[in-house]
Amino acid sequence: MVEFEPNYLRKTYRLKLPARVVIEGKEYRVTDWSFEGFGIELPAGTFFEEGKEYPVIFILPFASFNVDFRAKARAAWVGVDKAGFQFIALSDEIKQVIKNYVRAYIEGRLEDSGDVLSKAKITTVPPEVEKPLTEEERKELDRKLKRAVVIYSLLALIVAGIGYILLGSMGRAYSVEAFYSGTAVNVLAPKDSVVDKVLAKENQRVKKGDVLVSLIKLESLTESRRKEEKLAQMIEDLKDRLKSYEMKKLELQGKVSVLETQIDNLVVHARELRSKLESYKRLYSEGYISRSDLEDIESRYRNVQSRLSKLLASLKANLNAMRKIDDGISETKAQIDNLVKLSRDLRNYIERIEIKSPVDGRVVSIYKKEGDMVRLKEPLMVLENPREKGYVIGRFKKSEAEFVKPGDRAYVFFPALNVSVNGKVSSIGKTGLYDESIISESEEFALKDVPIKVSLERKPPGASLGMRAEVVIEAENYKPSVVRIIDTFIR
Repeated sequence: MVEFEPNYLRKTYRLKLPARVVIEGKEYRVTDWSFEGFGIELPAGTFFEEGKEYPVIFILPFASFNVDFRAKARAAWVGVDKAGFQFIALSDEIKQVIKNYVRAYIEGRLEDSGDVLSKAKITTVPPEVEKPLTEEERKELDRKLKRAVVIYSLLALIVAGIGYILLGSMGRAYSVEAFYSGTAVNVLAPKDSVVDKVLAKENQRVKKGDVLVSLIKLESLTESRRKEEKLAQMIEDLKDRLKSYEMKKLELQGKVSVLETQIDNLVVHARELRSKLESYKRLYSEGYISRSDLEDIESRYRNVQSRLSKLLASLKANLNAMRKIDDGISETKAQIDNLVKLSRDLRNYIERIEIKSPVDGRVVSIYKKEGDMVRLKEPLMVLENPREKGYVIGRFKKSEAEFVKPGDRAYVFFPALNVSVNGKVSSIGKTGLYDESIISESEEFALKDVPIKVSLERKPPGASLGMRAEVVIEAENYKPSVVRIIDTFIR
């Protein structure tokens, strides 16, 4: 009963039953799924391109076999460890399989056993073994059974006819199954978006105007991601430039070091030659050496001075180049810091939507968690409004529902509370369902029973959403099956 209400009320409810999916030859675990799409756990290092179509194999694992179908799905969003896909088109055969599967789950004919599904077990009691009858006893028993079959068949037909006539005169239609509802308030997504924060918890009391969920507009998030990717690429390009500057600086530092060593050596050598030249000039003036010896030492000294001038010029050029590189490094680092800050600030400009509680009530169910993608009008959570009287959605056989009309008086009994409440039929068929029901217009005609909505005159004390009920409708135009069969033969 706890699971019936969400499945009954929601059009695109995401099932939590086990499922797997194969995309590009690799199998992934499905977190939740519906007619529209599914979510998967994304292992580290796995990437899907948003908006791209992928062929998929969707697998429903059972205890002794698997049910799978092939389809195409579009990557709607991709997170760090999760991704969401949207089915592009499902064939009628696949839709029918899913309909039967969902219905079997709602009616309790499936049970979840960890990572597989199995049929619900039915306990049976073995019959007693009696002693075999003798041939004479068997013949006597056959004679008695034949007589009893004829007599009781006639009596059953008479009693059934009288009962149907009496019931027809009473004009009552009885529900096959019914559940209490109407106090639920669906909180829907106003736009295609991603859940940013869930601020409410299940069973929490909330007041009208309290913020329940914070959403991020999908187009805003997509634009922000595009800008972040562009900024990240620019940052990487600047980092490459910075590395190039640093490599050039290291290269220049090596050259400067070599030049400084060479200059130091030449300066020492020039000092020695200068001292020697002064000495040669004095010796020449005194006539101890020839003119050629003096000119030789002078030539050597000029050569050293020339080489020293060239090295000093080269050192100056390299130092100037290093200063320019230092300026480029400082400028590049500043640009990187600005882009990093801009990337962080982008998150503050993401357009967010705050979803507030429309009523004073209690949070019954939360369908989405942080990071989930939601579509327009997709339910986010369900609140219970204690001020509403509520109503009951009952399922009736088509043969009885065709005689029921809006305004007919109804009596609703709640077995768990032992309480009866009067009501009136307010709508029949699809109009008797929530707008957010999982029943679509095309599926309505495939239902075995007809849904009928009964508005209650007062709220049943102690009633909760999804509580089972029994409904009896006084239909003025009701006719029992016997009368309808007779009418058919008469026509």
